[in-house]
Amino acid sequence: MTLINNWETLSWIDIEPGARRKVVQAETCTVALVELSPGAPIGLHSHPHEQLSTIQSGNAEFILGGGTYSVRAGDVIRIPADLKHGVRVLGDEPVVIVDFFTPRRDDFVASETALIQSAAIITSTYSA
Repeated sequence: MTLINNWETLSWIDIEPGARRKVVQAETCTVALVELSPGAPIGLHSHPHEQLSTIQSGNAEFILGGGTYSVRAGDVIRIPADLKHGVRVLGDEPVVIVDFFTPRRDDFVASETALIQSAAIITSTYSA
């Protein structure tokens, strides 16, 4: 088990066009560094995990339940479990967010393992 990670050494995983993340897993929680390009919204969704999001840079609009909130660097957003939420970039600069989830996002592990396995298959296919 790795006790210290550095965002610079972790690989980006594309999650949809204009959105990517890096993930660190612990036994009971997950932290993700997310980068959103201008014009790349994350549509409304919900999950059974409580989420804290802190805006590292850029400006965004969060939809939380029935409300819409403009956020900027330094803001921390609390998203209760099962609350429908989404985000879109405001302006021409990317938005960087650090997301904390509890309990652990095992679905992140599964999706990233599948992507890594696919990449390994493609790499072995083309390097043969």
